[in-house]
Amino acid sequence: MFFSFLQQIEWCDVFGCGDAPSCGDFLNLEAQAIDKGVLYAKIQHPDGSIIHGFNTHAQSNSVKNEHSTRIQQFQRFKEFIDSFNIPQDEFVLLGGDLNEDIDCSAFYDIDCPDKPDTPYCSGRQYYDAMLGILNAQSPNWEDHGNGRFTYNSDLNQLLAKKYDGKDCQEHYLTLDYMLYSNNHKKPNLDTSKCHVERATDLAGNDLSDHLPLTCTYDFSPDKITDLPIYVTVSYIECIQQNDNWFWQDDEIVVAVDGQQAWPGPDPSRRWVDFETGENVDLLTDEKKLLKRNIHDFPVYCLGELDNNIFWDEYSNFGCIQWNQDRYLKELGFSEIPTDDPLPSIEFVWDKAEENDPGIYKIVFDFAYAKDWTS
Repeated sequence: MFFSFLQQIEWCDVFGCGDAPSCGDFLNLEAQAIDKGVLYAKIQHPDGSIIHGFNTHAQSNSVKNEHSTRIQQFQRFKEFIDSFNIPQDEFVLLGGDLNEDIDCSAFYDIDCPDKPDTPYCSGRQYYDAMLGILNAQSPNWEDHGNGRFTYNSDLNQLLAKKYDGKDCQEHYLTLDYMLYSNNHKKPNLDTSKCHVERATDLAGNDLSDHLPLTCTYDFSPDKITDLPIYVTVSYIECIQQNDNWFWQDDEIVVAVDGQQAWPGPDPSRRWVDFETGENVDLLTDEKKLLKRNIHDFPVYCLGELDNNIFWDEYSNFGCIQWNQDRYLKELGFSEIPTDDPLPSIEFVWDKAEENDPGIYKIVFDFAYAKDWTS
């Protein structure tokens, strides 16, 4: 097996030197004191195939909700991956402590309040936003006796000691992942799995406050025989706008897999203006522009462009990654209906969960047909 370390980047530099941006907030001691970023290695498997491995440690929520900081880090992470122009037939792994809990349970639990005054998300919004930016996916998880939480105060002695005597002594989060890039060689998801391990020394002491993760990736031919199911966005409504200035509308975009996809490529329409009570029924061509096959695990995010002179960054109202299991869960069905078009799904995404104004409704349409005709 051939291994070569090629390159690394830092999330930020205290003095703003080199290619890394300044760490900015001097009160952010984690960013100032700990040298975090992304490591990259290129590995040649004994069978001759190439594996590209990226390892990272994203900003934690030790002091406050740092999701917005992590979003910037994931964007820098994706730009770093793209800079290598890796061939699409080679496998790309993205692993590490990404600090986005898959179930958004980090900040509030009725039975065990952790940080009740800290903003939090609902469902999988933060996790899905991360997958969308990285255009990545995880295999299914199995329980080999250690559950699926990589941050587990029941199993991990270091965590138990950390929270001993605190009001809340129980913490169960999934923060560590070994993802693969959707832009490159894909595994067979029927036979690829991940599970949580327990790593201890000879005396039985935990080696880290996070439990390790092991993933097995299989590249045998995929046996998926399901018909393609296409998803698109059909309707967007502003229930309460985010920008409260009397002279300013919301500037709304839809991103798919981390890339702005609506409004379309016309440079004069970089966003669509919304005020409270306004709505848009997307036209057929716009639906086609946003159409994706759910078997490709697309991530849709509804975002509002930040008010800066470049208008090139946006904050998300909500995100969702679609696949067949997620569609069935939202429908409450055990099987996909056979009639076309398929049932639509409606979400109301509320930024109040992040202590911000802004409520939007978004409707997703589904169909077996390749094109929408209405």
